[in-house]
Order: sequence, then C-alpha cells, then structure tokens
Amino acid sequence: MTNGGAKAALSATAAASEATARVDPIRLGIGELSVAVPPGTPPEAIAAIERLLAAIDQLADRMAQLHVALDSRIVIEQAKGVLAERMRITPEEAFELLRGTARRRRLSLHRLASAIVDGLGEQPSLQS
Repeated sequence: MTNGGAKAALSATAAASEATARVDPIRLGIGELSVAVPPGTPPEAIAAIERLLAAIDQLADRMAQLHVALDSRIVIEQAKGVLAERMRITPEEAFELLRGTARRRRLSLHRLASAIVDGLGEQPSLQS
C-alpha cells in the first residue's frame, strides 16, 4: 500500500469508528425514571434493567405512601393530645372520640384531626 493509500484507509477506519460512536443510546424508562444504555446491550441486560427500573418505581410509590401515612399519623397524635388535655381524658379515650366523630360525620380521621390541631372552631363538638 502506498502512503496515500494508507492515509485513505486510516481515514475510512476513523470515519467508520466516528459513525459507530455517534449511534444514539437506547432509552429505557418507567414513570419518571429513565436510563440510557449503549447500543448492542444484550437483551438479558436490558430486561434486567427494566425489572430494576420497575422495582425502583414501585419503591418510590411506596415511599410516597408511607410519607403520607406518617404525616397523617403525626396530626392524629397531635389531635389526641389536644383532646386529652382539653377534655381531661386519656389518649386512648381521645382516639376513640376522634374516630367515632369522624365516622358519624363521614370525615376522614386525618381531616378531623387537622381541624382540631389547626384550632378550627375553638373546641369542635365531637358528640354530634
């Protein structure tokens, strides 16, 4: 090969490598999660990545549910304390009063507890 032929061969190889390098990655995603994997990734690896993304998505949903439950529990505990102090009853009696009132009024326990803690109505009538 002549020197000019060698340069042409190198240019062709470099151009082919550059074209291969420009191939867009494969995007995999579930929910708000996404990941890019290189082209040529084995199907087994792609399937494993998709399973992991699904598991992460489920865990994120569960974590959000637990945060809501914890926030609700905190407000309910605060309302129990307010009722126990105001009405001079035990925390267990305060919870039963809170739960019974929420059922009778067809309110969520969290909503009623929030109203008590926020002081809506200085002392809400819990008997009606």
